[in-house]
Amino acid sequence: FYKDPVKFTQIALRGRVEDDFDRLFLDEAFLDFADGQIKANGLVSYKGDDLVIQGEGVLTDLPFDDLDIYWPADFYPFEREWVTTNLSGGVLPKVTTDFVYTAPGGELAKTALSSISGNMVFDGLGLDYLPFMPKLEKIKGTLSYTDKSMDISVESGVVGSLEISEGVARLKYLDTFDEIADIEFVVRGTARDLLEVVSTDPLNADQFLGVDRQEVGGESASRLKFVFPMSEGLTFDQVEVSAAS
Repeated sequence: FYKDPVKFTQIALRGRVEDDFDRLFLDEAFLDFADGQIKANGLVSYKGDDLVIQGEGVLTDLPFDDLDIYWPADFYPFEREWVTTNLSGGVLPKVTTDFVYTAPGGELAKTALSSISGNMVFDGLGLDYLPFMPKLEKIKGTLSYTDKSMDISVESGVVGSLEISEGVARLKYLDTFDEIADIEFVVRGTARDLLEVVSTDPLNADQFLGVDRQEVGGESASRLKFVFPMSEGLTFDQVEVSAAS
C-alpha cells in the first residue's frame, strides 16, 4: 500500500475464525500514530468461489496536511491528487470509510476494490478551487465520498474579509475520464469587498458591470457558482460562472 514506511506507535488486533476457517472476523484493529488514531473492524469470507474482504474504519484527529502520508498513492490516485493539492491546513476530527474488496476465485493477487464510501469532518481548511480566484480559508464542514463522486459541504469560512456559508462542492463522474467540479457558495460582506473578489482577472466583473469599485457601498450577499472540468491546464474559457445577489 505504501511506498515509504509508515510509523505506528501502537498496533492491537483482536479477531476470531469460524466455519472451519471459512470466515475470519476482525473484531477490532487499533493503530496509534503520532498524529492520530485508526480503529477498524472487518470480515473476510467466501461468497461462492470469491474471497470478499469488507470492513469499516474510523480515523481521528489527523492534521489535514498529513493525509497524504496515510492515503496510499495508488488508492484512487486522481481523487488523492485533487484533495491533497486543493485542500490544505486545518484538522480532520473524524474520517470514516466503508470498503469491500474482492479476490476472484480466491486469488489474492487479483484482489480489487469493489466499493467504497465514507465521510470526513474537517475544520480550518483552505480550499484552492480555481487558480484565478482567491483561496477560501478557515472552512468548516463535511465531505462525503464514493467511488463515483465526492461532495463537500461548507458550513462556514472566509475569503478575505467576506464570510462564506451554504457552500457545496460536488466532484462528479470520478469513475470516468470526464470528471466535473460543480462549486457554489454564498458570500456576505460589503459590496465593495465582494466586487473586489469577482473583479480579479479574468473575471473583471467591474468592467463588465461598468462600475467603479471605489464608489460601491453597502452590504451584500451573493451566491457564486463555478462549473468546470477537473483537468490539467484548465483555462477560463472552460469555466461556467454565474452569480446572483
